[in-house]
Amino acid sequence: MTHKDFVLIAGALAEARNHWLHTMDRSGADAESFRSGLNAAVEELSLALRRTNPRFDRQRFLAAAKGEPLTGRDQVRS
Repeated sequence: MTHKDFVLIAGALAEARNHWLHTMDRSGADAESFRSGLNAAVEELSLALRRTNPRFDRQRFLAAAKGEPLTGRDQVRS
């Protein structure tokens, strides 16, 4: 997998996270439980992705998946 693939995956996770947290806030659901579960899933995914590419930067991926890209290169381009 390439940087482009990792950015795409992280962007999709960030979008899903934002969408569901917004939806849960409006419905009064337990957003903290959801956030905790999603963070665990993102952590596991990052470990699996690290095995696909020795240059994979796990910290950059985790930041991007949380919607907090570390650099301009990590921004999801639409």
